[in-house]
Amino acid sequence: MKSKNQFKEIILKKEKLLLRCKTNEIREYKYSDLEIIFIKVNKASTIQELGAIALLLLIVRLSLNNLPHDLVLVLPLIIIITLFVRVDLYKSYELNIKLKNGTFLKRKVKPDLLQEEIATINNIRQEIFDCKIRSC
Repeated sequence: MKSKNQFKEIILKKEKLLLRCKTNEIREYKYSDLEIIFIKVNKASTIQELGAIALLLLIVRLSLNNLPHDLVLVLPLIIIITLFVRVDLYKSYELNIKLKNGTFLKRKVKPDLLQEEIATINNIRQEIFDCKIRSC
């Protein structure tokens, strides 16, 4: 069974992990039910990059008709360099939890909260390790 669920908050308890869903429903999972937990880095997709390049070409085309030739040479170059730097640096983060039954649980992570999420993942992994030692 491979289904994708989204949640908005993680609550750590002694023997279990509580996830608050988008509908404020709280789901409870034992640490022994977790298979893997990780953060995935998503870069800009190819469609987004192509869309940005098409937008730039449109701006260049319009500037050829309406701007003086001095600005025509400089403006598109500045816009293109800015866009390529922005597309290259764009990253989004996603916290993924895979259960042993094949269910994936996902949550978007803001870049400024990334270190906090890494600490939470480390705590969850420590609880999983402790549970394996205690044979939960």
